[in-house]
Amino acid sequence: MVFFSGTTIGSCLNPSADSRGGTVECSPRQRPVESRSLSETSVVPRSSAMSTVELEPIPLASLTSEVAIPAPLYLRIDCDSVLCRKTGENFGGDLRRQLFEAGQDLVWIRRSDRHLYHQYQRSEVLKRYHGVEGTGPLESSSTTTLESLPQWLEAVEAVQIDRPEAYGRSWRIAHYGIQLATGLGVATESFLRSLICGLLLHEVSHFDGPELDGQDLNLLKLEENAVSIIDGWRERIDGNGPLGWDSKRLTIALRIAAVAIAFDHKTSGDGGRPRQPAFDVLREFIIAEHGALDPTIIAAFIRILDH
Repeated sequence: MVFFSGTTIGSCLNPSADSRGGTVECSPRQRPVESRSLSETSVVPRSSAMSTVELEPIPLASLTSEVAIPAPLYLRIDCDSVLCRKTGENFGGDLRRQLFEAGQDLVWIRRSDRHLYHQYQRSEVLKRYHGVEGTGPLESSSTTTLESLPQWLEAVEAVQIDRPEAYGRSWRIAHYGIQLATGLGVATESFLRSLICGLLLHEVSHFDGPELDGQDLNLLKLEENAVSIIDGWRERIDGNGPLGWDSKRLTIALRIAAVAIAFDHKTSGDGGRPRQPAFDVLREFIIAEHGALDPTIIAAFIRILDH
C-alpha cells in the first residue's frame, strides 16, 4: 500500500537519513497512538543538526479530501514521523481511505500550526453555513466580513483565546455534523444553518461558568432545530436520556448532532479518557450503546469514513 510517492520511511536505527540521504523525522518508540489524547503532543527530534519540532495529532475524519490543507501533515509510522502532504496540497480521498483501512485515523501537524488548522476548519464550516459549495478559500468571499456573520457566532469566537482546545473542538464537531447531513441527503442550506448553529453553541453552552440560558437564546432568535441541539444533545432514542424526550421529539438534526458530539468525545479522549480509534467507536455505538444513538446515523458515518 502506497501512502505517498517519493518518500521512503527510514529506520529509527538511523534517524538522520532515509534511503536517499534525506532527513526523516524520528522519535523514540512510544505507546500506540490509540491511547493518546488529541491534546497531547510529541517532541520529535529531526536530526542532530536540526531543532526539535512539537507535533500534535488531528483526526483524519476532520479533513476534507479535496480541499487544500493549511499546513504540512505528517504520518506516525512505528517510531518515525514522515511528511505526508505539503501546505496547499489536497489530502485526497484515496489516501484517506487507505489510512483508515490501515488503522490510522490520525495525522499530525506541528503544534505551531494549530491555529492554521482551526482557521481551516472554521472556513470549511462557514462556507457550508453560507451555502458555498466550492473548494476555494472562504477569504475570497465577502462572507468573511463581521457584518455577514450571525450574532450568535460571537459567543463561539469569544472562547478562542481562553479555551483554544474547546474552540477547535467546536468547529471539528460542526464539520462532522455537516458530513453526516451531506451523507444522509438532508444538507439543505436552511438545515445546515440550524445544525451548525446548534453544534457550535452546544460547545459554548456547557462550559463551567456562565451558560446560555433561555433568555440568551431568545435574544439570539435561534431556530428550533438549533435550540433542540443545545438542550437535548444528551438525549437517547430509547427515551432514557436525562430529559426523557421520546423518539418523536428527536429531530434528524438532533440525532445527527448526538452522533457527531459522541464520536468526537470518544475519538479525541475528552474528559481524561483514553481516545479510541474511529471505527472502534462506531462499532461500540452499535453494539455496546444500543438505544443511545440512531443506528441510521451511525451507518451513514461508517459509509462516509469507508469511502
